[in-house]
Amino acid sequence: MDEREIRHRAIRELLSRERIRTQARLVARLREQGHDITQASISRDLRALAVTKVRGVYQLPDDPRRIPSAILGLIEAAVPAGDHLMVVRTRVGAAQPVGVAIDEAGWPEVVGTIAGDDTIFIAVAVPDALPRIRSRLEVWASNEKQDNTIEMKNPEETAE
Repeated sequence: MDEREIRHRAIRELLSRERIRTQARLVARLREQGHDITQASISRDLRALAVTKVRGVYQLPDDPRRIPSAILGLIEAAVPAGDHLMVVRTRVGAAQPVGVAIDEAGWPEVVGTIAGDDTIFIAVAVPDALPRIRSRLEVWASNEKQDNTIEMKNPEETAE
């Protein structure tokens, strides 16, 4: 493994464990671990790793392969409901474990969830987060259902 791969692994570990807000802080943390790095290099590394900044904190890209096994086959539909809300339908009795899985996923856009018996409300901080949430739910659902389908309605279809 070359130095760049080792550094990328260290960056992923740091960003998954800590809330890092600046490149300077990331450089400092990497130097503490013995990496000889500059801020210019870190900028290139962050770009190569597809790291984004969400609410001032560096975030690793979502890994759609990390689907909690407890929710396999439970999501049935997801519908945006306004600017800050996604409604998720699950199998009867499954909303609680799916809601917990969403909470534990640590999606930075999610402000909170409320789960009933077969319905989950997901509140997001900003309206432009809904497509990302919907995309993640589609990935989870497509890996859950035998026919790889989920009913994902367009917000315009639900407005009457």
